[in-house]
Amino acid sequence: MFYNGIAKVPERFTLKLSDMFDHSDGQAALELVTQVFNINLGYNKALMERCRTLHDYAVFVDLVRRYRKETSLDAAVEKAIDECISNAVPGDFLKENRAEVLKMGLYEYNQEDHIRMEREDAREEGRAEGRSEGVLYSLTSIIRKKHLKGKSLTEIADELETDTDNIKDIYEWMNQEMDDEWIVNKLLKQTH
Repeated sequence: MFYNGIAKVPERFTLKLSDMFDHSDGQAALELVTQVFNINLGYNKALMERCRTLHDYAVFVDLVRRYRKETSLDAAVEKAIDECISNAVPGDFLKENRAEVLKMGLYEYNQEDHIRMEREDAREEGRAEGRSEGVLYSLTSIIRKKHLKGKSLTEIADELETDTDNIKDIYEWMNQEMDDEWIVNKLLKQTH
């Protein structure tokens, strides 16, 4: 497998599919191991010397990234294509397929933007989940306080203006978790 992302990675490394999953028993039922080669410019020189096309691709990607720092993506890809053509990298391919390369270059970089946006969306989903857990914690806290005052499941549900089924699990969990000694200690702390 080839890697040409922007993260700093070694020239060659191993990826295991099982690393993507939790294995509580310590062993994967099926394993896929792949060797990854960093094909960014300056890495895996022996490989690049043996495959001129791969080298030329690395040069092109590196140029686009450098020009992208100073101009728009469209202009960076155009400028990289022009420079590669003038230096015969990769030969006549860019001359003959300029439009396709331009579209592909834009697609690849848009894909990076897409991945970045997906990560941002995932972060926001995590924040929303955290807020939801905060609401659940608050609801649990309210139910606990009412439970400590000796109120029944039905009374608590009525006061919260909800159906008993919506809070039954929390209420039953509290009944299991809180023994009489714990309740007495909790009530004593509240009164002092």
